[in-house]
Amino acid sequence: MIVCALLLAPGAAASQAGLVVSPAPGGCFGQSTGLRHCTPVRGGMDRSSAVALSPDGRYVYVFGTHGGYAAPGSVGMVAVFAREQRTDALRQLPGPEGCIGEIAGCAPVTMGKPTEELGSTAQALIVTADARNVYVAAYDRIVVFARDSSTGVLTQLPGALGCVSDASSPGSCTPARAVGLAALAISPDGADLYSAGGSAVSALRRDPVTGALKQLPGSDQCADADGSEGCAVSGSLRIATGVAVSPDGRSVYVTSLGTAFEGEGAVSVFARDPVTGGIGQLAGASGCLSVNPSLSGPECARSAYADSPASVLVSPDGREVYVALGGIAAPTGESAKGRSLLPAALVEFARDSSTGALQEASCGALHPCAPERVIPSVFALAIAPSGRRLAVGSIETPGAAAFFGTGNMVSTFDRNTTTGALAQPRGAGCITDVTASLESPASVRGCTLDRAFSGVAGLALSPDGEAAYTAGGDIQVLITPIVAIPPQPLSLHRSRTARIRVACLAGGGRCTGRLRLQSARRLRLGHGSAPVSLGAARFSIRAGKSQTLTVRLPSPPVRGLLNRGIHRLRVLVTATASRDGHTHPAQASLLLGL
Repeated sequence: MIVCALLLAPGAAASQAGLVVSPAPGGCFGQSTGLRHCTPVRGGMDRSSAVALSPDGRYVYVFGTHGGYAAPGSVGMVAVFAREQRTDALRQLPGPEGCIGEIAGCAPVTMGKPTEELGSTAQALIVTADARNVYVAAYDRIVVFARDSSTGVLTQLPGALGCVSDASSPGSCTPARAVGLAALAISPDGADLYSAGGSAVSALRRDPVTGALKQLPGSDQCADADGSEGCAVSGSLRIATGVAVSPDGRSVYVTSLGTAFEGEGAVSVFARDPVTGGIGQLAGASGCLSVNPSLSGPECARSAYADSPASVLVSPDGREVYVALGGIAAPTGESAKGRSLLPAALVEFARDSSTGALQEASCGALHPCAPERVIPSVFALAIAPSGRRLAVGSIETPGAAAFFGTGNMVSTFDRNTTTGALAQPRGAGCITDVTASLESPASVRGCTLDRAFSGVAGLALSPDGEAAYTAGGDIQVLITPIVAIPPQPLSLHRSRTARIRVACLAGGGRCTGRLRLQSARRLRLGHGSAPVSLGAARFSIRAGKSQTLTVRLPSPPVRGLLNRGIHRLRVLVTATASRDGHTHPAQASLLLGL
């Protein structure tokens, strides 16, 4: 069975809120703009591209670049963050342990040239399930780190053990054949790392003690489009974009973009040997799904749902395989070589547990597959360990916004663990930086609009699936607010009090917390200039209900403002609420009449 879900955003329920970038300190790291203040990343990371969480959810690892994306002289780096599990906010580790790379103030990468060791074109970063290692796919190699599970600190393995590179130019790294650098996946037993990229996929045996990687001999340890380097031949591997291993360890899936405008996209299916980690493509039509078998391999089964696949994952129960179709947009807004511009979609295949083969049926079980309602350019997929929450991330590409009227977006789906069915949660469950599609204003209706939201090249979910972490520009923490502060006029009453309405959103227990008022900008009312605190109030509100809180403003700042002739003041209202083990802030900028 296949389910094709176009990435649209349904209207939000009035009692719910969509995703927001956490306004808490530690909710955004990167470049501050006039729209949002982000904490700078130590080491000067100016663009992030990959993100992963430790299995216990206590640490977050992000790959990015210093000195501009793919610019001459740019240097790759890994930033290490501690995660506050109650608030989901991040804090970069202090000192050189907080960043790794050939950058002042960071723990140095000692092997090879920095731009080669952690290059500007890394596509993947992964933490092993046993929490002992972190692997980064970089410019021309996979970098191997040992990880301290108690502190989260990373240390590159010594000598040639510290990286793996293609046998054709290994340099000082351990050599291996057909090393791919677009995507990484670990087998569930932790024995093998699989890398995909270019026109190849390779298996690398992992040392269970040190995490060092090496490739075993044999043609089953790699596959590529032409059988070079002693690898098995797989004609469906053309510009590999994603790789995933099934939870039972018996199957490996690889998505390949092909030459997109020629229609060469494919999903390749390999059987995995649990003893050696070797892979062999299934025979005949079971071995691959292709939009155009004449180009990717005549043995492939024809499938419209293999067009432009950008990433792949397998559900934790092993029953479904999800493929993100990236979509195509021509810079001129025209069809390419006679093909219509393709929408992005989240495709769900049923998996045969005995063979690993994928089964296809008709499209439309979740949403009508109508091109005018899609969000193009999907790059990232993530699923929570429980299998109950799945997220997709898209990034604006040249021509996409002009043709589809869309840009950067994250959309979440609730997954039924019994049936595998997907549905967006109440309240839209999405965030975007655009108001609506030019083709269909409904395509992003109900999403949180955030002009400062940056693109998503990497995406990870917290262990409970309630928070998302994105890389692709800034590093952003996405949360679902617990409370909402609706737009409302504020005025100061005779008793120096202001009344503010706060809503506890449906979907959980009672919301308890504290509301604070302060001036939205710095004011000079005494010695120096600073935001002025204007009072606070506590609240306890039933789910789905709202309450009007009374905040008493202190006399000195009110008197100082009036003495300066200020009778209307922009204030920042922050309501920090706790519910069901989570503490999340909500903010609103309101106008206060004095």
